Amino acid sequence: MSFGVVARDHEGFVLGGRAGVLENNAGAEWAELQALAECIELARERR
Repeated sequence: MSFGVVARDHEGFVLGGRAGVLENNAGAEWAELQALAECIELARERR
């Protein structure tokens, strides 16, 4: 299972992004949770 994240500003300009692959055979809920965690980390880095 893989995930991807794209961060955009209020005008739609791309600020950054991330993608990854979950090692275990996780379901969609786990991929969404990992994407949320990556979003939070990306926002902290861009702050």
